[in-house]
Amino acid sequence: MPTELFPSFLPLSAANGDSGDDVDPTDIVGVLQESILLPLEIPSDEEVTGIIWSSSRVLATIVPRTEGQPAIFTSNDPLYEGRVSFAEPGYSLLISNLSLEDAGPYQAQVNLRTSEFSTWERYDLRVYRRLSEPQVTVDFQISGEGSCNASLTCFVEKAGPDVTYSWMSLEDGTGSTHEGSVLSVFWRPGDKAVSYACKANNPVSSASSRPIPAGPFCADPGYPSQEAGGLLCILAKGLLLLVLLVTLAAGLWLSERRLRCEMLEMKKLGEVGS
Repeated sequence: MPTELFPSFLPLSAANGDSGDDVDPTDIVGVLQESILLPLEIPSDEEVTGIIWSSSRVLATIVPRTEGQPAIFTSNDPLYEGRVSFAEPGYSLLISNLSLEDAGPYQAQVNLRTSEFSTWERYDLRVYRRLSEPQVTVDFQISGEGSCNASLTCFVEKAGPDVTYSWMSLEDGTGSTHEGSVLSVFWRPGDKAVSYACKANNPVSSASSRPIPAGPFCADPGYPSQEAGGLLCILAKGLLLLVLLVTLAAGLWLSERRLRCEMLEMKKLGEVGS
């Protein structure tokens, strides 16, 4: 039924110059691997004969329900197979398990029994990842007087587009912010140790880094490498102790085995002498 019904609408709309190009798109924001609804509002006094949902090509068609007959939904695009459905009563399109490739323009062509023209709704879908915890790298230069210029750079792995960064510091109970992914900090011996946290935002999520104390990097160029070195030292000592224990156990086993062999040899000699 849908395959015979819908093609008849397309030439009619095109013949009347009705393509919906003059309709401003509605911005829709979706989350990767989640679901999104493209809303479609149809006046209750209009009798709809068919709806065509499309993107770069037709992806679904709907024949509205009639008395005693349910609505007929047909998925036409293999890329959306099993991921698209509709929501009544307005026949909005539901797309599940969103991928980054789903982003782009969408349109709904609504065909009315009372008009030779179709009505259109257009959408611009953008798909974003939920942001993971930001990472921070620290570069610093120490002058001869002990003062230090530190540069803190914030980034999020697989961030995607439209990500903004800001920094927050807490000093004397007053929070100050700095916009941008890079924060420059000047530190001198005796200055109060201030920690900084980076916050990343995109249209669907936000995430913050752990507090980063800039002072220790300047006061002690080995920070935090000393912590890593201490951990490596502990691991090395543990490995050495394990080797010594294995060697001792092997030595005891060999000594016991040699003693047993000697006792067995003496027993055999005693039996021969008797």
